[in-house]
Amino acid sequence: MSLREVEFYHGCVFSRLAQLDAGISIKRLKDFSQGFYILAGKLPVYIKHTTKKLSPWRFSFHKTHQDELQSLKSKHGFALIVFVCGHDGICSLEFDRFKNILDYVHEDVEWVAIRRKRGEKYAVSGKDGELKGKIGDIDFTNLVCSILGT
Repeated sequence: MSLREVEFYHGCVFSRLAQLDAGISIKRLKDFSQGFYILAGKLPVYIKHTTKKLSPWRFSFHKTHQDELQSLKSKHGFALIVFVCGHDGICSLEFDRFKNILDYVHEDVEWVAIRRKRGEKYAVSGKDGELKGKIGDIDFTNLVCSILGT
């Protein structure tokens, strides 16, 4: 049996979490679209991936995905969106920063684009704007630790 694509790309996110050695539990949110998980019973995470090898990487967000994220943010106070950019690395945004690039008006399909030059951090833009500042590959684990207090 071969690995499904989603297992491979989501697995790199879980591997990073395991390296924290903080005993963070991971549970798939079965009543949500594929890619939704809850960490430590309190941090909702939505993982998107692309198999594209080089920058820029583009991710589609259906209205359902954004509605689900909004619902989880309302319930838990946080939500984290994690982008696996091919084999390059991981870029993550907390929900409030995500809303700077895709606003609260959820259209049928919207997009997020992530760019990075070699040795630099990720620049993120979306249908509704561009993120100020850049995001490092290591920022994912730092953000999880900050939110979970580990």
